[in-house]
Amino acid sequence: MNKHQHCNICHGTKFTNINKYQHAHLVQCCNCSFVFAQLIPDAATLSKHYAFYPLSETPPPLTIKRFEEILQSFRPFNKTNNLIDIGCGDGHFLAIAQQKGWNIFGTEMEKNALRVSNRLGATMCVGDVDFSLAPKNSFDVVTCFEYIEHVSDPLAEAKKMFDLLRPGGICYITTPNFSSLSGWLSGKNWNIVEFPEHLSYFTPRTIKLLYKKAGLLPHQVTTSGISISRIKESNSNAPRKEHTATIEPLKYHELRQEDEVLRNKIENNLALNLLKRTINGSLNLFSIGDSLKAYFIKP
Repeated sequence: MNKHQHCNICHGTKFTNINKYQHAHLVQCCNCSFVFAQLIPDAATLSKHYAFYPLSETPPPLTIKRFEEILQSFRPFNKTNNLIDIGCGDGHFLAIAQQKGWNIFGTEMEKNALRVSNRLGATMCVGDVDFSLAPKNSFDVVTCFEYIEHVSDPLAEAKKMFDLLRPGGICYITTPNFSSLSGWLSGKNWNIVEFPEHLSYFTPRTIKLLYKKAGLLPHQVTTSGISISRIKESNSNAPRKEHTATIEPLKYHELRQEDEVLRNKIENNLALNLLKRTINGSLNLFSIGDSLKAYFIKP
């Protein structure tokens, strides 16, 4: 495997090893503070890893509600009615967007792209963006849910998003927050840090820098949430496994269910909802929420 010789955001050449995450080959750029895996996984390593990747389950009602809220936030930017989801998985977000009247496009690996295309009739790019199918400067909205952390050259991906957007269009990104409270509580066992699963790690500062380099302007960048199940899983005594997708699926499902039960309890209780908003406000104020959510506009 090759190694990065320069930072994928600022092109700096001086790095500091992050010793507690040595198992994931993490380094931090001394110039811009971007954290990334210096080791570049080859195609065979990635193919082996993602062969075990689990299928996406139908999202729970609360997630669908959040998708609808996100889509509503895009309405002021709707001119062409075109929306593309980069790394769309099984297309659950695209399905909701289609129901709301958007012309949907997506990118995914071959097996998922075919499944989404057959199910939704969406225009799909297999693997990388195909500009003959998804023309440049033609999209009101580009979305990218939990994808940018999986790539070893995030600047190249951000530039493609810039090319897809029309002037005045908006890009919406979600990714784990490397400076989160969960990461601090989980220490060296934080299960977000996994090679070759995740190759790029962002904070509010570095996500802004990445998209600025790509030509996009920050509109809103926030952090929110804390996953009790991730902290539990990270601090369990179970040995680290090679493939996160194969780690005790029943236990994994049970832990995620804990989060879902808690989410629904909070959603349906006024006092708990108010407490959640207060906690999220504090997490965002100090930039330590688990989830990094960012809107960027093409000037």
